Amino acid sequence: MKKRSYSGGEELPLGLSMCMAQNPYAYSCFAKLSNQERRELISRAERTKSTAGMNDIVDGLVGGGMVGGNARGTM
Repeated sequence: MKKRSYSGGEELPLGLSMCMAQNPYAYSCFAKLSNQERRELISRAERTKSTAGMNDIVDGLVGGGMVGGNARGTM
């Protein structure tokens, strides 16, 4: 899967990057995650095979499922 770099130096899977581009607030939420949470989210996105699955990841991110270490079993 193709990846796209972001300012933190890590690479985002293309599908995750595209989903977050459709929802600018999602990238803002992503930026608030700790490095470990970002790596976990990226890893989960790399394992996701469908657009619907990627949208679920981004929806969980925006819905507060990951921000500030409040993961609710989404990973």
